[in-house]
Formats: sequence, structure tokens, C-alpha cells
Amino acid sequence: MRKITLAFLFLTFALIAGVVFAQATRNVCSQVYEENKETIQAYDSNGNGKIEKEELDKAVNDWLYQVGKVSDSQLLGLVKFSYLGCTGPVSPSPVPSPSPAPSPTPVATLKVISPNGGEKWEAGKTYEIKWSQTGLEGRTVNISLIKFDYVCERVCVLRIPLIFGSWCAKHDTRCSEKNKSVIPIAQDIPAEQGTYSWTIPGGLNEKARYYVEIESFISTPLPIPPVPTTTASVIRIADRSDGPFFIISPVKTLKVISPNGGEKWEAGKTYEIKWSQTGLEGQKIGIYLDQYCLTPGLKCLVKNIEKCVAPERKLLAQVEADQATYSWTIPQELGDKRCLCFVLIKQDENIFDRSDRWFFILPPDVPAKGTLSVATNTVGVNQPISVTIKAEDPNGLAKVCLYRAGWECKPCSIELPTCTQTFTFTESREGTYKYYGYLYGRTTDGKIEPGTWTDPQSVEVQVTGAPPPPSSPSPSPTTSAEVAPRGTISVSPAVALSVRNQEITVQIRGEDPNGVRELRLSVSPSVVSAPDHQCGGTTSCSSEWKFNATSFRGLGMVKFCGQVVGLKANGTDTEVVSTFPACVYVIVL
Repeated sequence: MRKITLAFLFLTFALIAGVVFAQATRNVCSQVYEENKETIQAYDSNGNGKIEKEELDKAVNDWLYQVGKVSDSQLLGLVKFSYLGCTGPVSPSPVPSPSPAPSPTPVATLKVISPNGGEKWEAGKTYEIKWSQTGLEGRTVNISLIKFDYVCERVCVLRIPLIFGSWCAKHDTRCSEKNKSVIPIAQDIPAEQGTYSWTIPGGLNEKARYYVEIESFISTPLPIPPVPTTTASVIRIADRSDGPFFIISPVKTLKVISPNGGEKWEAGKTYEIKWSQTGLEGQKIGIYLDQYCLTPGLKCLVKNIEKCVAPERKLLAQVEADQATYSWTIPQELGDKRCLCFVLIKQDENIFDRSDRWFFILPPDVPAKGTLSVATNTVGVNQPISVTIKAEDPNGLAKVCLYRAGWECKPCSIELPTCTQTFTFTESREGTYKYYGYLYGRTTDGKIEPGTWTDPQSVEVQVTGAPPPPSSPSPSPTTSAEVAPRGTISVSPAVALSVRNQEITVQIRGEDPNGVRELRLSVSPSVVSAPDHQCGGTTSCSSEWKFNATSFRGLGMVKFCGQVVGLKANGTDTEVVSTFPACVYVIVL
């Protein structure tokens, strides 16, 4: 009985083993890699037809795979596959003899480094896409932008049943990535390059979520035993950003650089208006001049002038924002106004900038001019020669110069718009002598101008050995010529701070050969008094008036005008003339 049982068991084991080994060899027709799994299309070597698609675990070795379902029967264990490279069901074929295991395929990897999640990249700018790789030397990669719409929905998370229907007691917002789209960035980039400069195009949705995906393809030869040939299998190696990054619209800004406050620009000259910008490349901007013009008696603090005076706005130009500079020639008429000026640069109602503080446009600088004259063109040897230079400049004069054997210069008063200097000398030899005149004026800001010649540029004097001809009779000492008085007015400082109790000084100088009787000063608006200064008939007279800036607080601008009262030749009658300039102004802050 025991022998019969053992025989039965042995026969059963043999039958099972036969089934196992009969079913344990399959022919592989194709192999496709999907991430960490492998899909195998296998065919029964006994011609039973195509076995359904199977998800196989990792290979135990190069030829043995652990499987579950095979066709319609359950067979757990190790199934051996041979590579045949077929594309459909095959006829029964002999089980191939074992062959040496092929050498393992080299490991290839790709890893996206940047952007890898959370970055905010600005459209229109250039960024570096970076990656690392192994085993892909000599191969290329393709770079794509993966876009998902980020969709948020309001869902019910707590629903209470009712007799008729239900009621949602609590809602929640849940968001997810939907509607995937792929946007190519670059193709066939050398894998070992490791970086690619990408300029982000405009028009991308700011609310979407983006990933960078980098991929490469490898063609790997697969052995076909026992025939000594190979067929190729394409393997895709890829990686994408670990998390989404974001593409945002560029930040648009404008900033005025010059003029930005305190500059003194002169009418008639050309200056550079400068600015900086971001995000406005290729777009038009407008350049404007805002002028807040002050008038005497204006009841407004200068620092608050925008609240009580409407600006005079003028469009200067429309240019490209990225031009960054504009050459502006200031019209002459702008120098005649007394205004606080600002430059406004504007793209639209939300993107603009203006000078931080006001700047000034001054009247055009009038060059100095003068004349050259000689008392007589013929003199005797060692007789006095008198050459006179008369010069004028509204901004004041520095000096006048005469050239004969060398240059000789005489200074002028900076406060006076005119200057007359006479050079007296003799010549010890007979001959014809030529003398040249030159003068130096001042600019509107007090600097010395380049010199200019007199008109005429030179005069000639003939020096002879004979005595000079008799001169015409001079006026009687008892009579005086009628000469009109003249004078100047100046003020310091031009801008006074009332909060610091700053002192304002006004000075008037007067001249009259017949005598100066008095100097007069008027103030507008008339918030303070300025008494006349008595000169007592002297040929020249000067006086100063001092005021505290707090007396003019809130007025904005104050005007001071001067007059000189001179005597006529009879010593009794008077003549009143205005100073030069007639008035001066002070801005009170």
C-alpha cells in the first residue's frame, strides 16, 4: 500500500513539473519601458496564441521574470522569456537553448535642477534652465514647458439628509491641475551642456501652473538568441520639475533721473532728460513739463503749491520707454516766467513718475558786450593816451582788459550790469600803435563767461614828435552836464526758509554825478515797511534793508523793487529812475 501511494505521488509530481516546464518558457516579441515597470508582449511557444498584456516585476535576472496570470490559467513562479523580436502571434518554435546573459545596459539618468518648484519667473526676461545627467554624453535632450490650468471648485464636504433632499452644512474649495498642454521650448540640445537660456514669451496665463520637462531617447540593441543578430529598443529617459513654478507679468516702473530737483537750466540751451524703466521695452511714453507759476501775493506755501495752483502742463515728446534719455532744447519764452518746474514721464494713469522736487528755468544768458574808444587818435611822444572800455552784461561783469605791450585788466563790480574803465599811458617813440579790448561777463548763475572782444576790436593811435593839436574847449567848471542817475538792486538769498528764521537782505546802489538824494524800496505784497534811505547829495550811495523770512511765511514769492532819486544840475530839482533790474524776487518756503 505504501509503495502504491509513493508511486502515485511521484506520478503526480512528474505531471505537474511537466506542465510547469511546458508553460515556463515564453517568446518575447516587444519590450516597452514605462517608468519603473515593464510591459511584455509574450507568446506561447506551443502556439496557444497571444498572452494578454502583463505587468511584470523587476527581472530576477536578465531572462527570468516573476509573473502571475499566464493566459487563462493560473501559474505562479518564474517564467523564462526568449527575445524573438516578433510583432504578432508566432508559430510554435523549439525552445532555445540557454545562452550567456547579455551585458547590462548602461544606466542613464536626467534630473531637472531649475526651475524645480516655487520659482516666480517674469515674462520677457531670460532665465537659465538647468539639469544634470549621467550616461547621456554625446546625446541630445528636448526641453518642453508643461502647462496645467489650475481650477478651483466649491464642493460640499458635509451634507445633511432631509426628508426632501439634503442640505450642505459645510463647503470647501478644492483646486486641481487640469487641461495639460505641452509647449516646446528647445530641441536637440547637447545633454552634457546642462543649461539652456530661455527668454520667456509674453501672453502666458499667470494663473496656470508650469513645469519644465526634459527628455532624451536611447536606442539600445537587444540580442536575439540563438541567431547572432540584434534589434533596437528605444528607451525614453525623462524628468520634470518636482513642483510647479509660476510665470508672472513683468513689473512696469518709471523713474525720473534728471532733472530731479534743484537744477538751474537756462532757456535756449539743450539738456538731457533722463529716466529708468522696467517692463516697458518697446512701449511709448510721454514726457511732460509741469510749471507752477508764482505771482506776488499768492497765499500758498511753496511746499503745498500743488494744492492751490493748477499746473501748466506741456507735452515735450513721445518716445520709446527704453530710450532712457531725451535731448530737450528749452524754448526762449520759458525763461521769462518765474515758475517751479517738474518733468513728468508717463506711460498711463498708473505708470508714471515726476521730478522729486522742482527745478528752475532761467532767462537766456546774454553775453557781455562792450565798446573800445580812444580820446584822440593823434598824440605826441610821451603825451598821455586814454583808452576807454565800456561793457555791459545783465548778469554782471568780471573784468575788462586792454592789450598793448601785454594784457592789462581791471576788475568790475559783480553787482553792476555795466562797467567803464579807462587805461591811461604814454608812448616814448613815434609810430602807429594798435590797442585791443577784451571783456569777461558772467552767466546767470554767477560764473565767469568766456571772454569776448569789444566792438570795435581795436583802435589805432598815431604818436608823433610834434605837440598834439589843441583840444576843443571843455565845459565850464561852473556848469554841469545833465546825467541821469542810475542804480542796481540785488537780494540774497534767492530762496529763503521761513521755518529757520532766515534773514533776507536787499541792497540798492545809486550813482549820479549831480548827486543822489535818496534810495527807495517797495515790497509786494506790502506786509512790511521799507523806509527810504537819505543820501544827502553824494555822487554815489548804497543802502541795505534786512527782513526776517517769517514775515513772508505763506506768501510763496515776494517782489522787491528799487528806485534812485538823483539831483539835476541845478541842485534843486530831482529825477527818479528805476534800478537795474527794476525788481528782484525771493521764494519763501
